[in-house]
Parts: sequence; C-alpha cells; structure tokens
Amino acid sequence: MAAEATKWWHNILQGLAIICLGGFVFWYFWDFENSGQESLRIWFVFAALYNAGGKWLTSSVFVVAGMAVCVYGLIKAIRGPSAHTAGGEATVSRHERAHPPEDQQAAPRPIDEYIEGAIDDLVAVLGIKEPVAIERFVKGVRPGQIEKCIEDIGGQLGLPVKANLVVVSDEYCRDESAQFETTSLAGTDHRGRATEGITAQVSVPGHLPSYGSPRLVGFPITVKVSASCYKYAETFVAVMAHELSHVLLRSLAHPKSGDEIYADLTAMLLGFAGVIEAGRIVKRVTVEGNVRILHTTTYGYLDNAGFAFAYRRLNTITHNFKKLRHKVLSLASELKSQTQDVEETLGLFNEFLYFLDTHLDQEVDRQDSAGIVAFHRPDYTQPVEAMARASACLAAEATEKAQQTGYFTREAEAILKSYAEQLHGRRAALAKEYASLQSDCQVLRRNVAVLDRQKLEAQVKVRKRGRLTR
Repeated sequence: MAAEATKWWHNILQGLAIICLGGFVFWYFWDFENSGQESLRIWFVFAALYNAGGKWLTSSVFVVAGMAVCVYGLIKAIRGPSAHTAGGEATVSRHERAHPPEDQQAAPRPIDEYIEGAIDDLVAVLGIKEPVAIERFVKGVRPGQIEKCIEDIGGQLGLPVKANLVVVSDEYCRDESAQFETTSLAGTDHRGRATEGITAQVSVPGHLPSYGSPRLVGFPITVKVSASCYKYAETFVAVMAHELSHVLLRSLAHPKSGDEIYADLTAMLLGFAGVIEAGRIVKRVTVEGNVRILHTTTYGYLDNAGFAFAYRRLNTITHNFKKLRHKVLSLASELKSQTQDVEETLGLFNEFLYFLDTHLDQEVDRQDSAGIVAFHRPDYTQPVEAMARASACLAAEATEKAQQTGYFTREAEAILKSYAEQLHGRRAALAKEYASLQSDCQVLRRNVAVLDRQKLEAQVKVRKRGRLTR
C-alpha cells in the first residue's frame, strides 16, 4: 500500500528526467552546428525532427513529454490516495458487516438461509412487484412535497395512509413514549457518530387498522424526518420505504413486523429494490492536508453480500415467473392458431361434402365411397367442432389471465402453471383430432375435380374465421 501511495513522485522524477534529456538533445545539436561537421549519424527519427525544425523542435518534443508526465504526477499528488490506500479511512454503518473474501462467499451463510426463508415467507403474503422508477419518488424529496412523497411510497407498498410530517433536528433522539415507533435508521461511522444524519421515524397509534381494511385509507401516521433529509434523495426514499414496511407488516399482524431484515426485504419485494440499491450506500469525501479520505455509510440492515443475495433471489423468482407468463401466452397463441386451422379444414370438409352431394355426376372412387357415406352422419364432426370451440375459449381465457397478471404472487404462479398444463394437454388432444379430420378431408378432396377443388379452397380461405360451420 505504501508503494502505491508514493507513485506520484515517481512520475515527477520521470518527467524531470525526460526534460533533462531534452536539454541534452538541444546541447548535442548546438554542439554539432558549431563544430564544423558536415554530417552526423543519428537515429532516423531524430534526423527527421532535426531536418524539419532544427534543434528547437527536436528538444521540444522531449520537454513537452516530460512536462506532461510531471503534470500527471502532480494531479495524482493533489488527488491523494484513495480510501483504500495508506492514510485513507473507510467507515461503515453499525448495520454493515465486513464483506467476506471471495473464497468464503461460495459457502452458504446462515444469514443467507434466513434471508431466503424470509423472502419465501413474504412472497406468499405480498408477492413481488415490478421495480419502480427511481425518479418517480426522488423528484418529490424537496421542501413542500415530502408529505406527498411519503404517501406515494406508502401507496406503492399498498399502505394508503395519511402522513403528518414533523421535521426534527439532525441531533434528534427517539421518542420512547410513542405506542408504536419504528427504529431509527441513521448511519454511523466506526466511532458511533452520526455521519449523514438522515433519520426517519414513523409513529402510529396502537389501533392500526388491518391491511386492506377501508379504515386504513387515509389513516394518519406521524413521520419524523431530519432537516437534512433532502441531501440524499435516493437514501431518504430507501429509508422511508423501510420504515413504512414496518407499518405494513404490523397491519398484517405479521409476527416479524419488528424484524429489520424483514422490513428491508418487504421494501425490496414491493418495488423498491432498485431505489434501495441506489441509496443504501452514501459516500462522502473529506480532505485532511493533501489526503482525500473517503467515508462510506451504509443504510439498512442487510450487508453487501446479503443485499446481493436477496437481489439475485428476487430476480430469479421474477425471471422464472416472466418465463412462465410468456410460455402461457405462447401456448395460447399456438392453440388459437391451431383452432383456426381446424376451422379452415372443417370448412373445406363441409364444402367438399356439399359439392359431392350436389354434383351426382361426379365420379367417386369405390374405395372412398364407404367413408363418404359415414361422413354424412349428423354427429360425425361434432367431437372435433366441440373441442375446437372449447380450445378457442381456453386460449382466449389464458391469454386474458396472463395479460392481466401484473406482478408475481404465488396464487398467480399457480394459476399460470395450471393454464400451461391445460394448454399443453389441449394442444396434443386437438392435434390428434385435427390429424383425423385432415385425413377425412383428403378423402373428399381427391374425389373433387381439380378446378372445382381450387375454387372451393379459395372460397374457404377468404371466408371470415371465428365461426365453425357444419
């Protein structure tokens, strides 16, 4: 680390050496010009530079290059070492754990198992919403709009409460007299001192209505925020989402309503994962002498590895759900297309049969006569017609359901899986009936004259689809 910190003066020494070399080159050519020599054997690059601009151009190239290297070294010296070099200092909040080495991250951690279980528990109750746009809430973190911003955050969480804002000083201490109050979520450095001072506390009466109850709409809650909450908008939104998640879990009478990790995960599940990712870590730089020191404050109760694990887990669940949704839509589209093919073939079957019935002079192959007689049974095509109608309805129903499914829930997942199985089975059954219908249609087709056959096929293709006929 010490060697890294001293590299800037290496650059300055190198630059001075190059400048000195430029001075030597100038003296060398000056001496040549005053020595009376007519020629000199030198490297062709030097010769080209000397022929183009004399000793001044040749030496200037080295001087300019040396000055550039010196300036680079000075810039490095002014900027100073990073937080990870000697003299630097990186601070973390009281809620952040040290990031484990790479060789230890592969092994499952007990906290990851707890996070995974918590996610499964919360998903069963709340589902997973699509991530919200950061700008949607950040633009409201300004004087005069904080209450509306907090209520919008609550609305995203499914918590339609009324926020009564109280702005407190950055040195505010918790009010222990409140019947229910979420914990403070202000960052601290390694000495336990508040660094960024972003504090958010939510107080509600003990008779909080149940989640989903009409009484919860417009229910007043007191929100205390520090005066410096505008400084880091993303962090404020992340902190408020965490605090309101405690209220949400309490309205559900969830046994883990006071669990900080559950509150972090609840906010992530309900669309704030991206906002939390953007605002959970705040970095600021202080300067002591010529050394710039980077201070890092982490908000929330998940360490870096835990947050990354939860983020991946949520992404995996939503990715698989989107794949399932796409599969249902694809199967429904294929089944719809299949029913249209059945409808068109039924139209041809009926047209060919009617043509043979009205053109008695048409010669019919003896091998096909028995089959054609059977085709006249009133209920002959009824099974495939009924299956085609039911398949069209199933395809439309599955498509509507998949399109209306806005975000992941276990119930929605189970419904889409059921539709996927039904669609897959129906496609196989309809394909079997369709193959039999095509074979029967082919029997009729080969007994119709070529020109008549082409005319009938053209009529069926331009006919409107969507109605099965006999």
